[in-house]
Amino acid sequence: MPPTTWWCKGSDGQYLLITRLELHRTMTGIPVDRVRLPTGVLVFLADDRGQAVDSDGDPTNGMTPLITLDDGDHLDGLRAAGYELED
Repeated sequence: MPPTTWWCKGSDGQYLLITRLELHRTMTGIPVDRVRLPTGVLVFLADDRGQAVDSDGDPTNGMTPLITLDDGDHLDGLRAAGYELED
């Protein structure tokens, strides 16, 4: 599956974008030994319109996530940010 992103609002009113990177080598058509695809979970701050907010405020170094996990899923990213999914 390509990257998928959850847009969440915490009970404290904070918005987050949680992206899970899961790119499979078979999707690229490029031989496995020639490609290194990213995996993991990125958690970004967000605004009320779902736009990512640069965590370090420095536009010269690209969009900086609040949290980076080498492995996991959306729920792991949510937990790392200090939140739990409610029923």
